[in-house]
Amino acid sequence: MKSLNFSRATKENNQDRKFIRLNLNESSLDIPNGLKKKILEKLKKIKWNRYPDESNPELIQALADYCGVKEQNILLGNGSNELIQNIIRAFGDSGKIILFKPSFSIYAQEARIQQRLFLEFPLQPGRGYQAGSWLEKLTSASLIFLDSPNNPLGCTISPKLLQMVLDKTKGVTVIDEAYVEFSDGSFCKWIRQHKNLIVLRTFSKAFRLAGARFGYLVASEEVVDRIRKVQLPFSVGIFQRVAALVAVSQKSLILKYAEKIKSERERLFHQLKDFKNFEPFPSKANFILIRSRKFSGEDVYNFLKQRGILVRIFDLPELSNFFRVTVGTAKENYYFLKALKSLDQETKNVKKS
Repeated sequence: MKSLNFSRATKENNQDRKFIRLNLNESSLDIPNGLKKKILEKLKKIKWNRYPDESNPELIQALADYCGVKEQNILLGNGSNELIQNIIRAFGDSGKIILFKPSFSIYAQEARIQQRLFLEFPLQPGRGYQAGSWLEKLTSASLIFLDSPNNPLGCTISPKLLQMVLDKTKGVTVIDEAYVEFSDGSFCKWIRQHKNLIVLRTFSKAFRLAGARFGYLVASEEVVDRIRKVQLPFSVGIFQRVAALVAVSQKSLILKYAEKIKSERERLFHQLKDFKNFEPFPSKANFILIRSRKFSGEDVYNFLKQRGILVRIFDLPELSNFFRVTVGTAKENYYFLKALKSLDQETKNVKKS
């Protein structure tokens, strides 16, 4: 694979530079100022010298209504990362943890920190979750993590395959729906029939509150109670609670942008398909995974960074010539496509090494 002679730019060289940030799957739009004012007004009425109400009935009821479940099925968290940590604490000590690769890195990271035994099974770009030998490992598994849509592949798990997983395992199955608002549907209501299912959610993506660090999970009352026992008290602060309540109460306004992103994602995908040296993969999230046919992911990263655009690359050998781009605003996507097109055209004159 041909390599470009780019050195990775240092923080010192770029600390004052403004970038188009398409690397963290954040929303490119902030929440409206009117909603910020509502959040601040609610915060003014709360006593900051007191611990927050752990029951928090208004927010839990709003989330239950949004997901179509009961209040007893909701557990709040300091971002979904804390909930992942607590799920492994609660259920990861009695058998193997089944993970997939590539996937959200926090699953494996937290399993290592807690010294849990885990197995990773490969996923292929363009193929995603497929029935295979890993299904036989579920009989001895205590936990299985499936992010749907998957990060970074953008694929989802089919209802048929998820049902096979739930039938095979006596352990707990976790479906991470961080990007579900950009997808076609949720598995939240499945918890009514499946006591061993957990659905993870976050407000960091479609709800545009990455800075608030708020997440929640949906599960049976028994599972919620077990995880609550290992959760540290008062882990979700008053700002997170108030911001989430205002956002979910105004979900129609907030989530309008998610529909725009879905439309923009399809437009971006089809334009990328016209490039000769870059191959995009279909996605159900707010990002697109792209294979470079000529250069390493790091070279593409540096080329784009020098033009003021940040994308995500990976340490995994199997993704060494891939990069992931967040679907931004139409303007941000225009500049990304323009920069990538210049690299695409440049490679036409580069001979294979």
